[in-house]
Amino acid sequence: MKIIHQRVIIASFSLALLIGLTILSVKFLQGYRLDINKKKIKLTGLLVVKSQPLAAQLYLNNKLSGATDVSLSLPEGKYEVRLTRPGYQSWSKKITIKDGLVTQVVATLWPLSPDLSKITYAGVLKPILSPSGNEIAYILPNSEAINDWQLQPGVYILSLSPRGILSKKKSRLIARNSSSVNFGEAKELIWSPDGSKIMAVFANQVFLLSTTSLPDNLPLLDISYQKKSLLNLWKKQKEIQKKALFEKIKKPLSSTLAEKIRLIDVSSDDNFLFYQATGSAQLMPIIKPPLPDYGHLTEERDLKKGSYYVYDIKNDKNYLVFSQKKVEENTNFWWMADSQHLLIAQKGRVSVVEYDGGNLTTVFTGTCEPDYIFPSPTGKDIIVLTSLNPTQTSFYNLYNLSLR
Repeated sequence: MKIIHQRVIIASFSLALLIGLTILSVKFLQGYRLDINKKKIKLTGLLVVKSQPLAAQLYLNNKLSGATDVSLSLPEGKYEVRLTRPGYQSWSKKITIKDGLVTQVVATLWPLSPDLSKITYAGVLKPILSPSGNEIAYILPNSEAINDWQLQPGVYILSLSPRGILSKKKSRLIARNSSSVNFGEAKELIWSPDGSKIMAVFANQVFLLSTTSLPDNLPLLDISYQKKSLLNLWKKQKEIQKKALFEKIKKPLSSTLAEKIRLIDVSSDDNFLFYQATGSAQLMPIIKPPLPDYGHLTEERDLKKGSYYVYDIKNDKNYLVFSQKKVEENTNFWWMADSQHLLIAQKGRVSVVEYDGGNLTTVFTGTCEPDYIFPSPTGKDIIVLTSLNPTQTSFYNLYNLSLR
């Protein structure tokens, strides 16, 4: 009986210990911590900081507090988070820690001196990104460099590789110059919405090119008489795509957005809309009660005409990126592949910004035009049409700007 009694005591003690440890674990995850100085348990908030690249130094209110990736228990209050790493531009954000809640910060640090590598060598005209963002169509004009590189002048398509490394081997010729057609004289190239065709527009001629291979475009046929109707068809196809996107948003918010915005770009995961307000409006919440804030992002649901915003479809959140006064004319915007950053293309400058308008960072300055700056599908690179030789400003090539 003594042995049985001892076993009962041990089993009861083990069960009580297990229950106690479980309760302590739950309380720990909820943010409860032992304050040794005050000799009591208090509720705190949890800050989780991650960065790309790793091992960035973390400063909280200008005090070194560790290195990423890191989790810290902090008293409720406001903090300034700053991340630094040698060779990279610093990152900072003001956050609010709340007791019992987890605030996660995911930061991307951009290099001080991104690497530039040449993609094309014989000069490029009129590059344009495909609707999928996976290819760039461009014109290779007739020049002395053509013979040096043993290339044929015409229209090419450059595939953006999964690793973001581009080379002339990735390009394919889909239409070459002929005795009657010189693509170097084309005014523009236009992709079809599905990416299967490219329209090469001249002053007095129009050619519709297949994006598959060179033989599919032989012989070259002038479709000038079809240009207007074809462009109208493509416009309707884009409107159908836009309508399908807005159908993912519940009414009446979808109606407000459709009437009061100019849609600029949609993120690769289709969860974020980047747009400019065409009129004043208030975005009424469609998720009730609203989802908790992220702790470091500030919503703005009162639209002001001309300002730029990001709408998060999944979480029904809206963020101000730029007021109208802060955006220069002839600025182009693209979503980057991570769906967390926007690429800003301006004359002579390339920048990136977080989708809530934070950490606006210049990553490249040089000879470049906003129409010829593109994001890569990897999110690690930017494609820029530029000339690094100031004496050869008319001879532009595509370069890969590495951001990682």
